[in-house]
Amino acid sequence: MQKKPTYKLSTFVTEEFVKIVISGEVTRDDVKIITDEIYKIVKLTNSKKLLCDIREVKGRFGYTDMYFFATNVPSAFFNIQTALVDLPENENLQSFRQYVAKHTGIPVKWCTDPDEAISWLREDIVS
Repeated sequence: MQKKPTYKLSTFVTEEFVKIVISGEVTRDDVKIITDEIYKIVKLTNSKKLLCDIREVKGRFGYTDMYFFATNVPSAFFNIQTALVDLPENENLQSFRQYVAKHTGIPVKWCTDPDEAISWLREDIVS
């Protein structure tokens, strides 16, 4: 019997990007499932820009989990400019996230301000 997800994905499509809001509780096992779901949405919409809002996710993963995820992300995400919006109290994780993203080649920016994320998405980082 399959476990009922404790998280929710809400999708909003604009002319410029896809916005996905993740809310609820996310477990380590959910991360791969969520990543696959996000990729399907981005592929379906043919978007090269993604705003992922995780401010409503309960809890955060540690540095090891984040590193493992970033080094195992599907190669398709290397062509998707992604802005991630998180809560200010998680800002201490941002520099590590940016470091890992830079060294894995993933075009991602972490922000606490949605307007900053949108401004960055309006730049053409990925050709």
